[in-house]
Amino acid sequence: GAERFLDDGLAPLLARIGTEWREGNLRPAQEHVATAVIRQILGWLLERSRSDGERKIVVGMLSGENHDLGGLLAATSAALAEWDVLFLGEDLPATEIAAAASAMPADVVGLSIVSPLSWDGIPGQLDELMTLLPTSTRVVLGGAFGTELRDLIDHPRVTAVGDLASFRALLREMPD
Repeated sequence: GAERFLDDGLAPLLARIGTEWREGNLRPAQEHVATAVIRQILGWLLERSRSDGERKIVVGMLSGENHDLGGLLAATSAALAEWDVLFLGEDLPATEIAAAASAMPADVVGLSIVSPLSWDGIPGQLDELMTLLPTSTRVVLGGAFGTELRDLIDHPRVTAVGDLASFRALLREMPD
């Protein structure tokens, strides 16, 4: 099924592509082709899984975070968990994410944190986001640095998940 495909197929494949690229075993063009194909698959799956559910989530990446596939995986996972999803993409200031979440209005904001290059500015942006969001909106952090960031942020509405299955389980457990 789709969930197992994401968990056991695409997520490990993306991790492997990242490792191979960092180690110099993949040329940039090869990495771009692979991610373009994965983006097409995820886009198709997200559209096929869309729900007009009552629970709403905005998924995006804060400024400096230039890798959107983790967020697209999360958005697709949320759609499979029957959430109404708005995927914003990469590199957005906290003000824009908060505005989108307020306009929807979103019950949850999902943030993908995968790039160590963006790390310096992310904690401050997350603090800003928390002040801008309605007090009823929760934030879920995911990606390679989501749990590490959660350890730096002392906020009761911020949760971190280690994988897509945990993310879907958390979303399914949330009350309507």
